[in-house]
Amino acid sequence: MIVNNNDLPSVADDAQAIQMLFKRNRKRAIREILRNVAERCMISPTYIFDYFSTAWGPATSDPTYYTEAEDGRVEVLDRIFSVKEVATKLKKADNTSPGPDRITYHHWRQIDPSAKTLTTIFNLCLEFKKIPEDWKSATTILIPKDGDAADPRNWRPIALSNTLYKLFTKCLAARLSDWCSRYDVLSHCQKGFLPHDGVLEHNYALKNAELTAREKKKEICIAWVDVSNAFGALPHSAIFDALHNAKVGQGFVELVRDIYCGSTTQVLTNGTRTEEIPILSGVKQGCPLSGILFNIAIDPTIRRLQGEATEHRVLAFADDVAIIAQSPDELQQQLNLISEDFERISLMLNPAKSVSFHLSGAATVGTRDTLFYINDQPLRVLKEFENHKFLGKPVGYNPIPDFNDINAIGKLGKAIAESLLAPWQKLDALKCFFYPTMQFAENWHV
Repeated sequence: MIVNNNDLPSVADDAQAIQMLFKRNRKRAIREILRNVAERCMISPTYIFDYFSTAWGPATSDPTYYTEAEDGRVEVLDRIFSVKEVATKLKKADNTSPGPDRITYHHWRQIDPSAKTLTTIFNLCLEFKKIPEDWKSATTILIPKDGDAADPRNWRPIALSNTLYKLFTKCLAARLSDWCSRYDVLSHCQKGFLPHDGVLEHNYALKNAELTAREKKKEICIAWVDVSNAFGALPHSAIFDALHNAKVGQGFVELVRDIYCGSTTQVLTNGTRTEEIPILSGVKQGCPLSGILFNIAIDPTIRRLQGEATEHRVLAFADDVAIIAQSPDELQQQLNLISEDFERISLMLNPAKSVSFHLSGAATVGTRDTLFYINDQPLRVLKEFENHKFLGKPVGYNPIPDFNDINAIGKLGKAIAESLLAPWQKLDALKCFFYPTMQFAENWHV
């Protein structure tokens, strides 16, 4: 199950290369420096192959989960791509890690600066509703999450696809995002992968709900639910059903169907890579189109959780979901709803990584040790001084700082200081990336 091939090289090991990259793209240079010092996955390629072959294996969904939208929506692909559309995406594209063909956006900007040739290629894909077979292959890197590094579930797979494919799907994603905004396809409670930054809005809504409960001497119950392998488990049939019922147009559905038909990847681990693994379920993390497809696929549940309430009852950022209720009974009902709903599209909640929080604004103000359940399994109860991260920020009642985060910030500064950047570049990197992170770390509330 192993193909002899070294891990992707890092430009961080080459002083001239990393310094040139920093001049072109500071963010990517810092990512490369951090990737070079980050923990590498050392799990056996055979084990990784077996794990992801199962995780991305076939999955089913209930077509009745989706309700057909009313007629009157113009199709997403109502016109071909203009040169301006493609050129704008090419110009703005960060020079991120390339896919299997090793061609970067920088190369494409040199080869076709006007983007006329690329526009012609993309419009041929629209006409035939197909993409080249080479675009369907990717290389997947594994990014560590919290937990045991020997457990593949604690590694986040990120697909590195060919840049030509990513540029094409950037254009598709922009069209689809505009279309969703025009017809209010997504619940206003969903903020993931949208043009505007919804993180601050969600954090404000969460903090405001807590303050309101305390001021009015009422209760607030919150659950932050974890979806097991959310992006990898979503059935392709759910994606196609969601798009069809949203009335995106048959042409767009056929194109997305072709994008996923025959899609494969090789996973990098332990200094080598696995054989090709078929992607038979899930959306590819790292693909520009994946986020909004996932949002559309789970939108019925987000809308059912919110119901007709005028205040937020759910805050969603793709698969990061916080459920807000005014009583323990209400929160338990909502947990039952999301669990049953998600099972209809093969998404399973993970009680072990989900967290509950019950705060009473009545005397004596403070947290309550109320138990909440997912499939009869109790959730961890967030007590006073404890914290849970939601959208990158610690939440809770009088939470104490997580010193693991402070250590991570220290590692960032150390990595920059010990990198092969020029002295002036190190100072610039510390100013732009390290010091703002330190200031952010001082704010421990929602």
